Amino acid sequence: MVHHGFASFKVPGSPVAVALGAVFTTTALELVAVDDFPTVAWEKLISNVTCSPLTALTRRRLEILRDDAIAELAIELATECLRVGAAAGAHLDPAMARPMVESMRAVNPRMGSSMLYDQLASRPTEYEALTGAVVRFGRQYSVPTPMNDAIYALLSVAS
Repeated sequence: MVHHGFASFKVPGSPVAVALGAVFTTTALELVAVDDFPTVAWEKLISNVTCSPLTALTRRRLEILRDDAIAELAIELATECLRVGAAAGAHLDPAMARPMVESMRAVNPRMGSSMLYDQLASRPTEYEALTGAVVRFGRQYSVPTPMNDAIYALLSVAS
């Protein structure tokens, strides 16, 4: 396995997580047990929903976030996702969207996303598990997701 991203893996805090963490002590991967796993899971989903579809649809790497118009679109996607996550019980604030996207803009612009690489290789993408999840949870919790709805529609024909 070749890992190009961050070397931290977050899991729900439990005795099993502590035992599992011991397995990884001799590797470059750090296993981190967290108490508020739903919030951490939504934060990860938000980063994926914000970057992956935009890279896949444009067939470009993360340098696209350096474009101000694309960054604003990413902020809208993140804001919707933060609202849905908060409605689902995660401790999230829509005001986090801009700082989240700004931190993504600082990432190596040559990095891509798995959705981009799947798209380039004509493989199925995980848009249903990412953007589709936000759209479905948005409906379930009566949270409007117009930007994610539009991206979902584009991904459904591009994938």
